[in-house]
Amino acid sequence: MPQDPATSSRHSVVLLGYESLRTFEFGCAVEIFGLERPELNVDWYDFKVCGIESSTVDAVGGVSVTFEHGPEILDQADTIILPGWRDVNEQPPEALLKALKRAHQRNARICSICTGAFVLAAAGLLNGRAVTTHWHHSNLLSERYPNLRVSPTSIYIEDGNILTSAGSAAGLDMMLYVVRQDYGYRVANMVAQRLVIPAYRDGEQLQIISQELMATSQTKIAEVVDWVRERLSEPHSVESLAKQMDMTPRTFQRTFKNVLGLPVIEWLTRARIDRAKELLATTPSSVSHIAYHCGFNSESTFRHQFRKLVSQTPTEFRRHASTPTN
Repeated sequence: MPQDPATSSRHSVVLLGYESLRTFEFGCAVEIFGLERPELNVDWYDFKVCGIESSTVDAVGGVSVTFEHGPEILDQADTIILPGWRDVNEQPPEALLKALKRAHQRNARICSICTGAFVLAAAGLLNGRAVTTHWHHSNLLSERYPNLRVSPTSIYIEDGNILTSAGSAAGLDMMLYVVRQDYGYRVANMVAQRLVIPAYRDGEQLQIISQELMATSQTKIAEVVDWVRERLSEPHSVESLAKQMDMTPRTFQRTFKNVLGLPVIEWLTRARIDRAKELLATTPSSVSHIAYHCGFNSESTFRHQFRKLVSQTPTEFRRHASTPTN
């Protein structure tokens, strides 16, 4: 796994740049990793950007970007960030693909935003993996690389040391997830507050679907998922949610699993545990209070499910999440 910023020299993050650079995605990565953040009181990332094809490129919006570094710094990167690739029908430069393969071989973490997944796929790094990209391109990615397990609905997916995310803004959720993994909930929440964005969206949350799909079951499931997330403390069952969807329980179960890839109750348990993790890391509330707030009918059930999914007790997780990293 990538080296721990809390216990080693500064963790190196390298952001790639190329001709027709996607300015928003590039800027999001700079905002997350590239700003000095003394208020966090941690040893923040060592951030660099590198040009793949030349030292100066033209970016979307009439902007030119000049890079201090070239692709050679990828060989020292602990984490590499790829913005969306400029054209899904254009083969990426061979030098870039070789550099990514070398990084993968030494177990660097590699993250793609939107169509950046096509670059990773071209390098052969996604074979057999669960991945995502913008819903508009998910069918093409599946057709072109049939050995990938492409999710057209997830906003980001982690599979081993590779993370892929959906459309541009989903890259922010993925990168906050990276910060959360490296520095914990407290620091990630502070970064989110500075950006005025939600501190936590799990990767299984649905992408926003185009207007022509607004009447489909995917959108209906998305609405139910968002509704449940706002009411995790309330009792829910397959039957009650199916009734809300005006479906039979059997049809609802099948539709839900087709869209999210998980049975209803398993997803609900994971959503409750995710909320509990956030509360354990950011509030002084007791374990018992958090258990009931997140919809578990007993503290013992909560503890059992938490340990099953997190491989830690709630107390152990809280201790680790609240430990200063400097």
